[in-house]
Amino acid sequence: IMTKSLALHKLRTTLLGLGLLLSFFCCLSFSLKGSSGADKLAKLYQLPWGTHIKYLDLSGQNLTEVPILSMYDIESLNLSHNNIRSINMRNLPIALKKLNVSYNHLADTIVWNELYAPDLRVLNFSHNRITAFIPLFRNMDLLDLSYNDLVHYIEHNMHLNCETSRILVANISYNPRLSPIVLRVYSWMPLQTLRIIRKGTPAEHKRLDYNQRRGEEIGLKYNLYNHLDYFQ
Repeated sequence: IMTKSLALHKLRTTLLGLGLLLSFFCCLSFSLKGSSGADKLAKLYQLPWGTHIKYLDLSGQNLTEVPILSMYDIESLNLSHNNIRSINMRNLPIALKKLNVSYNHLADTIVWNELYAPDLRVLNFSHNRITAFIPLFRNMDLLDLSYNDLVHYIEHNMHLNCETSRILVANISYNPRLSPIVLRVYSWMPLQTLRIIRKGTPAEHKRLDYNQRRGEEIGLKYNLYNHLDYFQ
């Protein structure tokens, strides 16, 4: 009887330890300031798949691409001050809520598809060289595209059955070539931006002109209408 009781006690102790370990992973904040990019990623990759990380700081690590993070449950990811030139969205954590990719080397056109991060609500692409940003998402609290090279602000609604698709705040300040023409794709039910901040742009004091024809041209150019089936 004593042997059986001792075995049960050891089992309870082991299970309790595992529970505490899982609780630790569920509220992990991963920074490791002072570690190099390779060292930080090596330490990160030692964590079990599915680990819940509230905040992961990979800023200033000389990264040239988004590392593979899709196996972790990360809420907030900081990739600022790196040398990232393109975004492989398949590498992003699917549960991501906040993403900071400011101060990198992103350029030209970025098509952002919410399929890879459907819960994302804060997206910071400031201080890059983006010329066009096409949002393929339904809702966003803050979209920061300031200090880029945008020519037009584009609103795109993929979800024809969702009238509440909206961006709460879009900051497109300090884009020196920005036009007051807003290009709307699917303009019969557009994704609405409730507040657009345009400080330091040629369009700052001009009334916004929502252009349906040019928006349709953008949709055809980037084959956006083929994404429609998923959202119906």
